[in-house]
Amino acid sequence: MLSKKRGQVAIEYLLLIGVGLAIVSVGIYIIGFHLESQMTEKTRVVITDFGLGIQNELILASQVQEGYIRTLNLPDNLDGVNYNIINTNLSLTINYSRGTVTMLTPLTNGTFIKGENTIKSTEGVLQITN
Repeated sequence: MLSKKRGQVAIEYLLLIGVGLAIVSVGIYIIGFHLESQMTEKTRVVITDFGLGIQNELILASQVQEGYIRTLNLPDNLDGVNYNIINTNLSLTINYSRGTVTMLTPLTNGTFIKGENTIKSTEGVLQITN
């Protein structure tokens, strides 16, 4: 009779350990998911802020007097996130691993590259040279 009670206690103990491990596993999964979503949001904010900085520089260049010249140095990555920058006559698009950010810009000629870029205001059009 005593050995049956010991066996039952052992089984209950193993069952409690199993339930405890399942609860801990679910908790770790939820925390990991939350951290991943925070990192995704942080990356989106960094990319958007970067794009807004370039957009603001282009707007400023379009509003000041003729002959405005400014040199921008675009980094190879933003907080460890690789990106591609594409600009057309009236828009600026930044592609990164988790999405795309697009902004309107004043009329421009030329393209941005990673590294040194010069913005020059000539005859109402912004010239971008590398």
